[in-house]
Amino acid sequence: MQAENLLQFTISLTSIFNSKQ
Repeated sequence: MQAENLLQFTISLTSIFNSKQ
């Protein structure tokens, strides 16, 4: 459902954010 998409999006965003640090 939509929740899984949101979770995947959050994980991707977190990965990008961690990569920048």
